[in-house]
Amino acid sequence: MSEVLLVHGLGSTFDQNWRRPGWVDVLVSEGVIPRPVRLPGHGGAPVDGSAADAVLAAAGDEPTAAAGFSAGAVAVLAAAAREPHRFTRLAVLGVGDRVLDPAPGRATALAAALRGPAEPEDIGHRTFWRMIAGNGNDRHEVASYLESAPRGVPEDGLRQITCPVLVVIGDRDTAMPAQGLVDALPDARLVVLRGVDHFATVSALAAMDAVTRFLASR
Repeated sequence: MSEVLLVHGLGSTFDQNWRRPGWVDVLVSEGVIPRPVRLPGHGGAPVDGSAADAVLAAAGDEPTAAAGFSAGAVAVLAAAAREPHRFTRLAVLGVGDRVLDPAPGRATALAAALRGPAEPEDIGHRTFWRMIAGNGNDRHEVASYLESAPRGVPEDGLRQITCPVLVVIGDRDTAMPAQGLVDALPDARLVVLRGVDHFATVSALAAMDAVTRFLASR
């Protein structure tokens, strides 16, 4: 049976993004064994070290497949850009062209909000605050991760990734568009989910079907 590394999104967990929506059961039924990877500062994982380091450490000695959602997808791409020979296939969900040119200050503003004494007024920041608390993560550790996390992956790094890549994103995701990301990758395909926003991506059956077929087709 083949394996796939599964990397959760910012403030989330393996259970929230991958187990509860049904990914684990579906992948196992197709002969793909999921292996969880925690982002730094999440679930007790040390804050020191990069997300790409965490992915590469979990990859082991044999080339493997990997899938990530949102910040987890950036981590997967960053790891594969550094050591492309370690990966056979990548599925990245909830990311788009911002990977190439991330907006300055977004992560810094969220980190500052997470370190505040009370829930932030900004609805986006408040969503992460509540999600982090609901998942049992420490918001100060998540803020520390944000302050050191990669903002994106340079285009010349993406061009080092020669394995097949599936980019999956909802048409209501604020990370849209994603064609520039696809074009920067040597062997990539785009799946756009109709009527799906960012946080609903990992719950979308169309996403699960596309990624599972992609990973199982090796």
